Amino acid sequence: MRTLVLGLATFLIMLNGVFLGASAKTVVDDFNDNSIGEWWSGKYDWLYLDIEDFADHTNKDDCTIEFSEEGGKMKVSGSSGGDGWKGRGLILDMFTLDTCTAQVDVVSIDGAGTGWTMGIFLRQDDTHYILLDTGNMKGTDFVERCATDGGEFQWLDFKIAPTTPLTLKIEYNGKDAKLYLNDKELETFPISLSEFKVGIVGVTRQADDTLEGAFDNFSVSSPEITHGFAVKPSGKLVSTWADIKYGY
Repeated sequence: MRTLVLGLATFLIMLNGVFLGASAKTVVDDFNDNSIGEWWSGKYDWLYLDIEDFADHTNKDDCTIEFSEEGGKMKVSGSSGGDGWKGRGLILDMFTLDTCTAQVDVVSIDGAGTGWTMGIFLRQDDTHYILLDTGNMKGTDFVERCATDGGEFQWLDFKIAPTTPLTLKIEYNGKDAKLYLNDKELETFPISLSEFKVGIVGVTRQADDTLEGAFDNFSVSSPEITHGFAVKPSGKLVSTWADIKYGY
């Protein structure tokens, strides 16, 4: 059994007006403490997944993809251990949402083999999700999205060659999703999700492929983030995780 190595990183709390049409509270993990925590601490959970159905993949016992907080970044490295775009996701487990804006910086990505990618997702269950990722960094694919709300699996290649660092962002208002690369809108499309969680993921294409990359500044904004936290009145926008008490 593998343990998930995480840091008790810095969180920022602020108010934002976004696509959601209301004032939203934002939490940001900048992976900057370099402390050691465990996935069961209430901050993150993890999921082995297959991109095309977002369910546990059959080779998960062979998966070596690990997340670790190092040097103010969330490092991702390893192999999925299975063929067909499989990987490991890190889920922000603090709340379940119906609307949100979620984004993350991909500051580096490299690999070996036939393909590898990193991305951000909203996931209700195995057949209701949105994934925005860097595409196959081998060079045969480009920035892409995968999505389904229980119907047919949807895939779209944006024909944009990614260069790092880059920022991936998903805005979802309960009816439509807007996708962004480096704050430039890629598309808006209708999709029905509810009670979803937000996460980041590392994926490889074949069992022997490897991935080596890093995330930074993972953030989630939503008007629904209104309870469950008690922030010390320090007079500042920035609070450490130790200052925020998880209240569910």
